[in-house]
Amino acid sequence: SAAARAAYGSCAWEPCGAEAPYFVEQYGVVFAGYRDGLGFLLLLDVGVVVFLTFFAAWRPVGAAQCNARNAAAALAAAVHAAAVLRTRPHLAAADNAAAGGIAAVYAAALLCTTLGAAGVGF
Repeated sequence: SAAARAAYGSCAWEPCGAEAPYFVEQYGVVFAGYRDGLGFLLLLDVGVVVFLTFFAAWRPVGAAQCNARNAAAALAAAVHAAAVLRTRPHLAAADNAAAGGIAAVYAAALLCTTLGAAGVGF
């Protein structure tokens, strides 16, 4: 049905073409929710988490290091949000909306934190 395709995607468990192998059999369950050719965005998700974890563990000394850390974290989150919103990598529309919304809100929160820590005020 149309609702099931919107919620779960249309090509994850069944071949899209006549001769195409099952996506899950070809690439594995981890990439099953991604459109063809966009599974690397899962690696981007993991990379951003590792990058932001590094910045969370970094204890800056002084305002300049603090502002640099916050700006780099905000930039990483903004690049991730832009990639997710631009490519819509998931098969299911609900997954694209959730992933894009979460990434955008997280980037906006880090931007507000960066501006607040820098004393810009708004």
